[in-house]
Amino acid sequence: MNTLKDLRLFILSPAFFKNCLGIIGYFLAIIFLTTWWLKCYTNHGESLAVPSFVGMSLEEAQSKAKDRGFNLVVSDSIYKPGMAPHVIIDQSPKDGRVKKDRTFYLTITKSVADIFVLPDIINGMDDYEKYADRLKDQDINVEIVGRMYHEILEPNTIMEVIYKGDTITQSLRRGIKVRKGETVQVVVSERENTMVEIPDLLCKKTDAAKFLISTSNIILENVIKDNSVTDEDESFVWKQEPAHLPGKYMRIGEQITIYVTANKPKSCN
Repeated sequence: MNTLKDLRLFILSPAFFKNCLGIIGYFLAIIFLTTWWLKCYTNHGESLAVPSFVGMSLEEAQSKAKDRGFNLVVSDSIYKPGMAPHVIIDQSPKDGRVKKDRTFYLTITKSVADIFVLPDIINGMDDYEKYADRLKDQDINVEIVGRMYHEILEPNTIMEVIYKGDTITQSLRRGIKVRKGETVQVVVSERENTMVEIPDLLCKKTDAAKFLISTSNIILENVIKDNSVTDEDESFVWKQEPAHLPGKYMRIGEQITIYVTANKPKSCN
């Protein structure tokens, strides 16, 4: 009984309350100091909105980043036709909020295009769509500049590959190199013969030229007369566009223009 009485008196004593308050105060101080230290260490609440560097030159972006306490690192470079070099086209992070001293990783444009080796048109690569898709994946442009009739090949089969004006079809196996952004031209096959030889209209009377044009299934776009012409049908053709050349063809339905004069040109004699 005396022990319980003594314990009760101790708990109710001023000394016990004083010690309890001291212990509680000690732990509260520890918690406060720990929170304050973490706040200072992590710069809690001092985050900044992510700036956009896209579209800036690298030099300009470095200046702005330095003023705001950010670091910039170029992680990749890509050639973009028509764009100046060292322009930022992507960044990470892109949005949100970050603290000072944060590093941004940039993708910039470069001045020299990458080189790509043109694939050969064998082993199933002679289909225009497949070939064009492969080149477009490498940022190389492809355009059809001609069609040739072929009774066996499937339509749109590549028959010729042209680069910078030279036919390089057979040379592809040696590994023709082109830069990204450049253009490769092709001639493809077609099943229907829609090509006709360009008629030779020079020195013919205009009415005869018109008849020849109509029988060739092409369209007379324009008759351009000089000041001497008073009767169009009796005038003479001295120039045509496109010009007639042996073995040169145009598509059915395409247009031709003739230039006429009243008197038969001396070159016709």
